[in-house]
Amino acid sequence: MLASQRFFGNPMRKHQPLPIDAAHFDRWLELFRVIAGEVCPPGAAAHFIERAEHMVRNLEQGVAGAHGVKLGLNERCEQAP
Repeated sequence: MLASQRFFGNPMRKHQPLPIDAAHFDRWLELFRVIAGEVCPPGAAAHFIERAEHMVRNLEQGVAGAHGVKLGLNERCEQAP
């Protein structure tokens, strides 16, 4: 989150084979928002939440694409592939 360049994982590769959809991403973001609000100062929480929302949009597109579903702009993967 802080762009320390210490993380070298590949979240997309780990998530692509999973049967996850918009509901799963929404729940993760809900939990993330709560925890960020509890442990971070408001400005930092807002920054982390914004980054998490961007990450989720990318992951959802990648997961859908890995299952042969092309999502349009602002379209969600409503059912797990």
